[in-house]
Amino acid sequence: MNTRLAYLRARQEFYEHMPRVKKVRVPAMCEGIKWSNVAVKHIFQHGPRENRKAAEGIPEKSKCKRMGYWHFKPLKNSYAREGTYCWTHLVYQGIHADMGEEKATRRWRDEHWDLWVEICNRRGLDPGPRVEGDN
Repeated sequence: MNTRLAYLRARQEFYEHMPRVKKVRVPAMCEGIKWSNVAVKHIFQHGPRENRKAAEGIPEKSKCKRMGYWHFKPLKNSYAREGTYCWTHLVYQGIHADMGEEKATRRWRDEHWDLWVEICNRRGLDPGPRVEGDN
């Protein structure tokens, strides 16, 4: 197996142990959004004040087409939304969605460093140096 893929699988296994992330038994469509396909008019009202048009809503073409294997439950005051996500959207719209989520994820990672080392050793990978805090 390619080394980058091996580290990806190790990271996936590591974050599955996080209390806010659960691997689902039956995958569902990812609830993530490809923001590069979303125009401002889909989110906000637009047009002249007297003819203001309502926001159109996020179009179907902007929704992720991959299967979601991880269910994510965000912190109470977070911009992230609860849902089932593919790996990419779990990382960027879930556990690293905003500063609060990022801080909680780093705190959990620092507290569970031994688990990361165990997973890497089991897979024959180098866990790398321990980095604590905001790096």
